Amino acid sequence: MISSHCHDSLSVLIVDDSELIREKLAGQLRTIPEFSEADQAGTVMEALRRVNDRVPQVVVLDIKLADGTGFEVLKEIRRQGMETAVVMYTNLPASGYRRFCLEAGADLFLEKAQGFTLLMDVLRWLAREKHKSTQRTSS
Repeated sequence: MISSHCHDSLSVLIVDDSELIREKLAGQLRTIPEFSEADQAGTVMEALRRVNDRVPQVVVLDIKLADGTGFEVLKEIRRQGMETAVVMYTNLPASGYRRFCLEAGADLFLEKAQGFTLLMDVLRWLAREKHKSTQRTSS
């Protein structure tokens, strides 16, 4: 699920139209040693450019973006066969979007109403799983 980019840490791309949310999440990730970088994008075009420049291991992806939707980014990630873990993180209700996102290739769907702490827990879990995977392949 997660490709190896940096030996012991994860690279994350945060895609959200809210700069406040991007900054808050990036700030939290900078305090966790398992994350090598937390890049940010606020639009579909910017996200696609960043994904193509440097394939992140995890993308935290909002659905509503200024110039389109996160579905466009998700579909392009999967079309290119990237092994990037995609966590949809949105204010839109799960009842209308969860199934669609998962069928389109998202690994997880979280509503922002579920809380920031849950997202951080998921990202820490992904980092631990990558670390376990790295230890298995290096021994």
